[in-house]
Amino acid sequence: MDKMPTSSDVWVFAALWAAIAAFASTPVAAQQNAIFGSDSTRFDNPSVQTSDCLPSSLGREMSALARVKLSQAGNSILNPDLSTGESSLNIRQKPGSCVGQTITGQFLGSKRVKIGRTRFDADWDRVLNRGLGSAQIPAQLQGLQEDRNNLLINVNRWVNRSITYREDINDYWNDAGSTLKSRTGDCEDFAILKMQILAAVGIPLADMMLTLVKDTMLGSHHAVLLVRDGRTWVMLDMAKDQVVSAAGDYGYSPMISFSSNERFMHGYARSRFSS
Repeated sequence: MDKMPTSSDVWVFAALWAAIAAFASTPVAAQQNAIFGSDSTRFDNPSVQTSDCLPSSLGREMSALARVKLSQAGNSILNPDLSTGESSLNIRQKPGSCVGQTITGQFLGSKRVKIGRTRFDADWDRVLNRGLGSAQIPAQLQGLQEDRNNLLINVNRWVNRSITYREDINDYWNDAGSTLKSRTGDCEDFAILKMQILAAVGIPLADMMLTLVKDTMLGSHHAVLLVRDGRTWVMLDMAKDQVVSAAGDYGYSPMISFSSNERFMHGYARSRFSS
């Protein structure tokens, strides 16, 4: 169980606890708006505005996710190098967005606190309980259990390069088997497939978290997989082949995480909001 924050931590959980207390009695639509804003879908449709986030004298970079969506929209500003043979989902850029300074913390610049029910529970329980059999695991991903870091890198890369990103305006979470069959999916489907492949080859579900985040540049929502690797956590992201430490925020603002039968909300240090 995670250590509860002390007064010296000065973590901003008061507002979260107030929201949690009212959550169970709040209508579904209001719950949706409280977590993800007033949009009609749980995850924003990508609406890309790049003028403030192009590489500049300030040294800022677009997020890898932003580049993915711009590329899919046919935006010529990306001018991708196609000679590598890699898809737009494998852009080798830093994950994250237009941020001046990375905030450190155990989970994408935040700390987590356990909560009860969420409006995503039915989706989570369904995809959690529909695992993969050993026969469904690609041959190149088998036999890598002895080196977890190598396993994570290979699973992240294989899913990113084998599954075609397709936006789902209804935000239906596909189970891993369905994503393998269709070879298409959105950000949650990428993360869920990675989780179930890793579970099938021996990584405990308790060592993984499906984390719903907000990209602070795009203003849209995204999902990544966080995995325990020894004493630390790492991030597997559809926008990047490399596996990176989950300590930095990378311009992602985590909101809710799901791990086996547990749910978490995320809180931030006050310094994150101060100038």
